[in-house]
Amino acid sequence: MKSCPKCGSQINDSDIFCASCGTKFEESVSAPVQRDESVSPKSRFAATMLSAFLGCFGVHNFYLGRIGLGIPKIILFVVGMIFYFVGVFKLAFISVSGYTNDYYNYSTYSDMVFSMIMPMLAGLFFLMGVGIWSLVEFILAVSGKLKDSQGRIVSVWFQD
Repeated sequence: MKSCPKCGSQINDSDIFCASCGTKFEESVSAPVQRDESVSPKSRFAATMLSAFLGCFGVHNFYLGRIGLGIPKIILFVVGMIFYFVGVFKLAFISVSGYTNDYYNYSTYSDMVFSMIMPMLAGLFFLMGVGIWSLVEFILAVSGKLKDSQGRIVSVWFQD
């Protein structure tokens, strides 16, 4: 049973006209579907795939509207890569030219190793932090506990 939108009288679902007022009905006059406001309209599948493949860049955070989490993740990733590759390039340059030359003049071998290894370790520290953060967000996305920017849970795998 449905009700006439004009007069409010009860009519059958198959009726085209209201018996009381004569109003013609559209294809569907059923009650509007109420959407649960605690559930996000974003796709859980999309958030999970973005988290799995582009999680270190925080792309899933941008998809969910959580820009305040996406930007720091990108910054930490870029800083970690810069530190890591500075150490790699120093390692490559010093390995080729030796540890005493005009550009690098280390008093001991341990000074040279320390100057190469520390940027690499700092970069790896940043990258491991971003990796753990991404793994936690991936687990939250798979389990349906990830939230969007309004605090609504992203729980529906595929949206209509």
